[in-house]
Amino acid sequence: MLPVLFKLGSLTVRTYGVAVAMAFLVSIFLIRSEAKRKGFSPDLAYDIVLFAMIGGILGARLTFAGDHWRDFITNPAQVFAVWQGGLDFQGGLIGGALAVIVLVRIRKLSVGKVADMIAPALALGTAIGRLGCFANG
Repeated sequence: MLPVLFKLGSLTVRTYGVAVAMAFLVSIFLIRSEAKRKGFSPDLAYDIVLFAMIGGILGARLTFAGDHWRDFITNPAQVFAVWQGGLDFQGGLIGGALAVIVLVRIRKLSVGKVADMIAPALALGTAIGRLGCFANG
């Protein structure tokens, strides 16, 4: 296992964080490509990934905090300390999906067409993120 990728002085770069960042970057490129192919604006990819990232992190942290509520009862502000670990995949998937659905509804787009467009990126992004989990132990 390789939880720490490298250190630069007091800066610690963790493998999981790099994997998640790579997953989001790869997703942008895939969604841009699919958007062009399906007749959407390629710039829609940036909004989709931003909404998915925010909703995913919120959902992942909230479900983790819900599962481990006893750890946060004495210091509820720790719920926001995502840099200390504690993200739940299922909550992230649900939170990201809900956030993207909100974006799609705001833009008055077809949920089904956008879901088809982002499905390959979701699958590959998940795989890259899981590699980060594996490296983290």
